[in-house]
Amino acid sequence: MPHLRDWLRIGLLSFGGPAAQISVMHRIAVEERRWVSEDEFLQALNFCTLLPGPEAHQLSVWLGWKTQGFAGGVVAGSLFVLPGSCCMLLLSWIYTQSQSLPISHSVLLGLKCAVLSIVLQAVIRLSARCLKTAFAWCVSLTACLCSLFDLLPFPLLIGLTVLAGLLQHLYRTRTLRSVDKALSNEPAAASCAAVRADADSSLQRQPQTSQWLRSCMTLLTGLLLWWLPVIACGLFAGWESLWVRLGIFFSKAAVLTFGGAYA
Repeated sequence: MPHLRDWLRIGLLSFGGPAAQISVMHRIAVEERRWVSEDEFLQALNFCTLLPGPEAHQLSVWLGWKTQGFAGGVVAGSLFVLPGSCCMLLLSWIYTQSQSLPISHSVLLGLKCAVLSIVLQAVIRLSARCLKTAFAWCVSLTACLCSLFDLLPFPLLIGLTVLAGLLQHLYRTRTLRSVDKALSNEPAAASCAAVRADADSSLQRQPQTSQWLRSCMTLLTGLLLWWLPVIACGLFAGWESLWVRLGIFFSKAAVLTFGGAYA
């Protein structure tokens, strides 16, 4: 499959947390390979950040699906997780065997400093690409201060930032409409407006049944993949078993952990 080596490289290099992982994916997918454009990547990142669960993994699945379809999404999501899981198992075994040695604590301290520098570099890199206007910088700094000093609950903070973005979009839309109305007296502008109206009406006439059906099938498939393992554990190991409790606990955690991994 194409891009298999690239996704393996992303999985091997994406250590240091979600900010560093997203930065690596941006460098490879947008700058080097040009699988998607800058705007598409940032829009997908914003959407994945609001979804429950790990946004970096969701973004990798979206990139794989965008480039290679369903199979690409499965391969990208798997290769994004498997190298890190293997490294974590190896490091856990090494730590359990050498945790009594003083040098192990020094090694872990050095790793913490290295990871912190990687995360800081990734945050600076992503902020330079995401925050391109004064409005975006103001909203970002305000949200950062509110979160840092615990001034607002996190769900309310997310809702207010979404509302601010919506109001800015409405303001820009109204401004553009006023400009179009001012230029509507020109023949060229009138013809362009007519063509735009015809295109919009033709798009609205397109059937939406197949899209709704695909969305419902995707939702049903996700729910089955989510709950079938929990139900199977309950049937075979008992509804009070550790596996069922773990499944329910992490299901609740996955639903509530929206807004990014650092939230």
